[in-house]
Formats: sequence, structure tokens, C-alpha cells
Amino acid sequence: MVDYTKYVLKNRDELEGLLAGKDNFFVVACNKCFKEFNTTEEPECDSFAAIAEEQGKHITGTVKVDFLCNKVQTEKKLAGIVPEGTENVVVISCGLGVQTVADLESVPVFTATNSLNYTGHHGMALTKKTCGACAQCYLNVTGGICPIVDCSKSLVNGQCGGAKNGKCEIDPKKDCAWEKIYQRLEKQGRTKEFLDQPIQLRDYSVANVDEIKAYVAEARAKRYEGFYGGVHPTENKEFTEHLALQKFPEPDTVIIPLAMHIGAPA
Repeated sequence: MVDYTKYVLKNRDELEGLLAGKDNFFVVACNKCFKEFNTTEEPECDSFAAIAEEQGKHITGTVKVDFLCNKVQTEKKLAGIVPEGTENVVVISCGLGVQTVADLESVPVFTATNSLNYTGHHGMALTKKTCGACAQCYLNVTGGICPIVDCSKSLVNGQCGGAKNGKCEIDPKKDCAWEKIYQRLEKQGRTKEFLDQPIQLRDYSVANVDEIKAYVAEARAKRYEGFYGGVHPTENKEFTEHLALQKFPEPDTVIIPLAMHIGAPA
């Protein structure tokens, strides 16, 4: 059974390919929305930094953000903290967080991860769901705009040719995703990089849906057993299993932020 963590770091070959020909990276990492708030450090950021160091790459800085997919919060968090001289931003997050950062930053934004199916768990994204969790992320090719979700046909190698006045031929109210992709790549001077890419093929076997559903069902079945972490998935429990459970004191006032319960994909 795979560790269900909403996303996984790309394999070493993919990361080395991502780093090749680029330098001066700023790293943005999400603290994973389904976790309890604690001081536990997630391993992905350090793992990526170690590979970058081995490749002789310079990291201009790092930041870790709770609920990276919350654009309002993330915009405030990232304001003014990306150092001068940063040429590329690398995001360690599910596709929602990657696209949020890509919408905010003018420099190229790349993901160091592949998103897994996250049925049964939610973040604090206050926008429509924009990640298909296909486990083979295309955002590094498309400038941080998801062709699987944003394109009505989920085309991964360019537009169909049926768009009119920038609108999708299937849904005329919807912007053509590939026109947006081209515009962003052109703005970043990356159109040749895209055209030089090999043909993209989707491997539907990468995301083992049956295995993921079984894992989620197993985690849900344990929700009343009192294991540390409540209803959350069971991976990485060794970081906190030594901590004793403590009962919350009875509050005088309870405040529940409404945004936690009305935003997609809640």
C-alpha cells in the first residue's frame, strides 16, 4: 500500500531533468492540509534541496506555507519574500498549490511533485478544483496551467483548433486553456522550450485508483479507534506517535472559520 500523502516527490531522474539548465531556485512547500498543526518537518523539501545541492544549484530561499492553495492567504505570505536574483520557483505541493503560486509569480514556476488522488480529504482552496490528481503532473510543461482540468478535452500536446475568440468550442463560456498556456509561456519566454518537448502521453496506470480507494477506506475505518491523527491518513505517524493525546480544555467560545467549509474541494 502506497503512503497516501496527496502528492509525492518526483523521482530522482525527473528532478535532475527539472534542474538541468536552470539555477537560482526559490522553494515554496505546502505543509499538507490534512495534517494536524504541529512542528513536524516534512521530508520532501530537504530531499529536493539535497538533490539540488548535488547538482551544484543555488537555492535563494525557502518558505513553508499552510494551505498553499488558499490564494488570498498565499498571496500575502509570498508578498516581497522572493529574493532578487531568483530565476525559478519550485513548488512542493499538490497541483492546487502549484497553480496558485504560478498565478502569483512572474518568473517560471515548476513543481517537484506529482499529485495523487485525494478523495476524502480537503484543503482550503477557495476556487474551483483545478487539479486532476493524475499522478503525472504536466504543469512544468504548461506554465502552471492544468491541461487535464482546464481543457475540456484534457489535451496535453496543444489546442484542438476549435477555439473561437479565445473560447472553448465545447463550452463557449470557458476560456481556451491552451490559449492561456501559450500566452503565459510566451510572457515567460518559454515557447521554444514547449515546442522542443517530446510528445506527451498519458499513462492511466500511474494512479492506481483501486489501491487509493482501499487506502482511504482503511483510514476512514480507523477514525473511531483513537489513533493519533484522528481521521487523517496514517503515513508518517512515527514523527508524532510518541506524543501523548491530550484532551482539549472546554472552551468558553468556539469560532469556526466559515471559509474552511465552503471552499472547493471541501
